[in-house]
Amino acid sequence: MERRTFAWWRLAEMVGARLASPRTDITEADREVEALFRASWLWRRGDAIVSALHAAWRDSRSRRLIRWTAGR
Repeated sequence: MERRTFAWWRLAEMVGARLASPRTDITEADREVEALFRASWLWRRGDAIVSALHAAWRDSRSRRLIRWTAGR
């Protein structure tokens, strides 16, 4: 009997906590996480690497050969 009483008590506490807590705006939370990630050191390093790769590709022989071959 005591076990069942505590189960109901826990259920009542859980329901009360859920009713009292504010709703989470998932879209806004995702936006905040994305903004934090974009401001991080890891994002800046990744962006620098991607920029370097793009610059290397623009000046590469492989790109010129592919463009020349595709132009035929």
